[in-house]
Amino acid sequence: MDQVTALEQLLATALRRIAELEAALASMAQENADLRRQLAKNSSNSSKPPSSDGLKKPVPRSLRGKSGKKSGGQVSHRGDTLRQTATPDFVERHEAEPSVPISVRQLTG
Repeated sequence: MDQVTALEQLLATALRRIAELEAALASMAQENADLRRQLAKNSSNSSKPPSSDGLKKPVPRSLRGKSGKKSGGQVSHRGDTLRQTATPDFVERHEAEPSVPISVRQLTG
C-alpha cells in the first residue's frame, strides 16, 4: 500500500510539472511569434523611419532590365561648355559676410 501511495504522489508531481512546462512552452511560443512579427516590420509596412531598416537593400519595384547602352549624350554632339577666358568681359566679386552672431547684429542694427 505504501508503494501505491508513493507512486500516486510521484504521478501527481509529474503531472503538475508537465502542466507547468506546457504553460511555459505556450508563453515562449507567444513571445516567439511577437518577436517574429517585430522582425518582419520595416519602413514600408509600419511607421518606422527608413533609417531603422538597417543595411538591407529594398527589393526593386521595377522589373525593367538594363539596356546595355552607354549613358550620356550622342557621340557626334559637341556640347556647349563655357570655358574660362584670360580676358573676361567683367569681373564680379562675391564676398562672404563676416560671421557675427545674430544677437550682436540685432543690438547694433
